[in-house]
Amino acid sequence: MPNRTLRAVSLIAVLGALGVACTAVAPTDDENTKEGANALKGGANGGSAAPNSATSSIVALCTGSLTDTVTLLDVTIDTGLIDGLRIVPSPPGSAFGIYKHEDFTLHLPSRQIPGNPVIPGNPVRPQCDGLAHSWDAHVKSGVLNSRVFLVDLANMARASCQAEIRVDCSTGSALSIQPLTE
Repeated sequence: MPNRTLRAVSLIAVLGALGVACTAVAPTDDENTKEGANALKGGANGGSAAPNSATSSIVALCTGSLTDTVTLLDVTIDTGLIDGLRIVPSPPGSAFGIYKHEDFTLHLPSRQIPGNPVIPGNPVRPQCDGLAHSWDAHVKSGVLNSRVFLVDLANMARASCQAEIRVDCSTGSALSIQPLTE
């Protein structure tokens, strides 16, 4: 478990430094604008900017909340960190999302989405459907223990199931989670 926590913390630090936390749109600066003219000389302000200015400008583009459709990759039950590969929307440079499950995170019943007729469906679909039914049973019973839902999410991540996560852009906290089935 310590390795998993260390990996998650390292991943958060790297992604935070790259400015991929909760981006709604990519910056539109280029070398022809006043703001982007000095970008190759040490930052948007000609090298005088603080190291975190790029991250804060990108995060500032996302205000309020954002909903990501993700393929679950990993869930750390002890810390509540959820790693996901963004499906929709996926702005350039931010394919991965890290979300923090909190005590206030809403657990929504699963939702069925239509399959793609061109791309074959998830081969473990029956497993994802079964896990979604387990999730739904916990939602319906009114369970308040976050660990129960995190265990369900961890099992869904092992099967590469999909979910929709609404995230608070300012904190990275998951506001709601809804498993998706085909």
